[in-house]
Order: sequence, then C-alpha cells, then structure tokens
Amino acid sequence: MLIMRKVPMDASVNDLTVGDEILIHTKSFGSQILTVVRDDERGLLLMFEDCVMEGTMNDEDTNKGGFADSALNRRLYYQLRPELPEFIKNRLIELSVPTYGMIFGHDEFYNKFEPDDDFQLPCMKVCKNRIATLEDDTRWYWLRNATKKDVSATIFAHVFNAGYANCDGAGLVGGVRPVILIKK
Repeated sequence: MLIMRKVPMDASVNDLTVGDEILIHTKSFGSQILTVVRDDERGLLLMFEDCVMEGTMNDEDTNKGGFADSALNRRLYYQLRPELPEFIKNRLIELSVPTYGMIFGHDEFYNKFEPDDDFQLPCMKVCKNRIATLEDDTRWYWLRNATKKDVSATIFAHVFNAGYANCDGAGLVGGVRPVILIKK
C-alpha cells in the first residue's frame, strides 16, 4: 500500500520543486495555498490554488491596452502585492494572472486572442486543476489574453467554472487566480 502525506516543513526557495505547495497568510485575502507549477530559466512560477478576489478586468467594458493597462493589473499590484510575504516580494519578477497558453495551450479557440509564448502547464492538462473556488463556490476566473482587434474590443479570455475555455466582456465581475513569478 502506498500512502501519500503532506507534511509541513521549513525549506528555502532554492529547495522548491514543481508540485510543492506553499501556505501564505495575508491580512485581506486570508490564508492561501500557492503551488509551484513551473521551474525554468525564467524562475519559479507559483499559482494560487483558488481565486483570491473577484473583480472586473476593466471598469469600462474595454480590452484597450490589454492586461498590462487593465484595472485588474493595478488592483493586483496595489492590493495583493503589499500583502505578499517578504520571501516572495524580495524575489518578485511578475505578479499577474495566467495566460491562455498556460491553462489550455494553443488550441483552435486560442486563435481569437492576442498571442502568448506560454506552453500548457502539465498540471492544467487535468480539468480539475483548472477549476478554482472563491468563498467555497466555483468561480470563473480571468486570463491575461485580450481578443484580437478583429474579434472584439471588449473581451478577455477566462476559465469557466467547469474548467473549460471561454471569454467575456472586460466589465463583468470574475474571479482572480493570480500567478507569481519569482527568482529562484
């Protein structure tokens, strides 16, 4: 019989490997579990297990400027970033939401969106890993990719609450499941 147990332990960032889970505590967003989902030359990519908040991508229904110029990006920077533990803030390269490529790879639906250079994370090949909750209820959550100009000027990609790809207007309220890239 094979038994798998999660055992809390102290470890340095250099000891982290894909699949490791990190428990952090924040004042506004409570306790959160982050999973190491990628380890490469860019650094360690940590993904929140669930959504930490909900909100619009933009207060106006537009995808102008993409994720970089979005209200959601500013909220992450000004609301979540200050509450991250020091070991993350000291190594922070990027705080964002996942790309379509990270979650779904580059399938036929992907062609509607501004491109990204990301490959599908191995853990996201399993549908249940794409599903996230907020306040004990499944939520759809935002992805970084805006639609191409010939598709729509208002839409961003998201992960539907059942784990499949979808898209909606930037002014709608969706979940926010951040990713954090840190130096190893």
